[in-house]
Formats: sequence, structure tokens, C-alpha cells
Amino acid sequence: MGKDAYYFSHDYNARHDPKICALKSDYGLEGYGYFWVVIEMLAEQDNYKLPLNQVIVSALTVELMTDEDKVNNFIKDCIEK
Repeated sequence: MGKDAYYFSHDYNARHDPKICALKSDYGLEGYGYFWVVIEMLAEQDNYKLPLNQVIVSALTVELMTDEDKVNNFIKDCIEK
């Protein structure tokens, strides 16, 4: 069975971006992992968008292995900061 995965470009120095540094300041390296999981999920979508609804939040709690409050706070911070 072949690998059904696609590649997308990832800057090797993304961790130095000021917005990523702010994210790590609030969430530590755990938040950096959260960020890339969300990016991978977005890359899997035809239009690179996910609706912000309860289904997606529930899916993120599973993917990020955390609770719903933390997911909601993380997404809110990524959007607003």
C-alpha cells in the first residue's frame, strides 16, 4: 500500500518568527506542536480552511490530546494576537 500523504514547504527557521515566539511564550513547545497540527489539518483541506464550529473543536481536542477549553483558548489566541 502506498503512502497517501502530501508535502508542504516548511521554513526551517519558523520557530524564530515573532508570532511563533509569542505563541511559545504563552503555550510553550506544546503550543508549537498545536500550531503545526492545525497547519497540517488546514493543508489537508481543499480550500485550506476549516470552519470554526463544535465539530472542529471536538476534532482538535482529539488531535491535540487536550481539553476543549484549551483548544478554544489556543484558537482564539492564534486568531486575535
